[in-house]
Amino acid sequence: MNSEPAPIRQALVNGARLAYVDQGQGPPLLLIHGLGASHGDWEAQIAHFSRIFRVIAPDLRGHGDSDDIGPYSVERFATDLLQLVEQLQLGSHAVVGHSLGGAVAMQMAILRPERIVKLVLSNTLPEFRPRTFKQRQMLWYRLLMVRLIGIPALSRRTAAAMFPRPEQAELRAQVALRNGRVPKSVYLASLRALSGWSVQDKLQWLRMPTLVLASELDYFEPRLAQNFTEALPDGRCRLFQAAHHGLPMEFPDEFNRAVMDFLMPGGALSAKAESTLSWLRVDTQAMPKIDVRELLKKS
Repeated sequence: MNSEPAPIRQALVNGARLAYVDQGQGPPLLLIHGLGASHGDWEAQIAHFSRIFRVIAPDLRGHGDSDDIGPYSVERFATDLLQLVEQLQLGSHAVVGHSLGGAVAMQMAILRPERIVKLVLSNTLPEFRPRTFKQRQMLWYRLLMVRLIGIPALSRRTAAAMFPRPEQAELRAQVALRNGRVPKSVYLASLRALSGWSVQDKLQWLRMPTLVLASELDYFEPRLAQNFTEALPDGRCRLFQAAHHGLPMEFPDEFNRAVMDFLMPGGALSAKAESTLSWLRVDTQAMPKIDVRELLKKS
């Protein structure tokens, strides 16, 4: 495995410079991070998948090292990445999206379904419009916390919720520090854009094989992931027990194995299962084989 951090490249896309990592050779694989994050959240995945795939991991507009040029919307994030894909001449490719990145991935797949051969959606939903009191309460809480305590403090709280175990202290600190860099205006604009976004009525357009990855202890109830998967023409769902919202970082080995089983021809998850839902039990007492903390130090 290549332990050296990949160089950051830049591309001018829709009037903004997007930062991205381009590592490995093989079939192209696009990794899209979540709200307030950056490509750094994918360190373990870049190291793992670049052995077989050409991995492209961008920073969304306003995030990481990309330009802060609004306005912000899920649709604009998606068209940015579609243009990046065109510039890099990736052709047909697979996409993995986490949280907000999953929404962006779905939007890309709806806009250009012929380009995306397989879709992996981690800890995300096809709609983020708050329809219940609990959902509205979560949105209000985030908006209020950003204004009251600021992004760095909110990032620390979010990291503590995603990585609560004592042995995750260093990972928690590294993620909080890195994701605390996003400008408040970008975070708020992106959160508002996400809260008004939905493709719930367009799921039938996602005809490519799709893997939904959900966490037992996520902000979203696991049943929502199962309902979401059942609405997909070619979906399957894997639920990770004892996992939180930061699944790719919390359990990178298990996450990577599930994604690889789906992406590789003949893999256990590559064919549509009779049941859309399967459980993956995770040993919370064992640290992942990939040392995510060491990887994050290099980000």
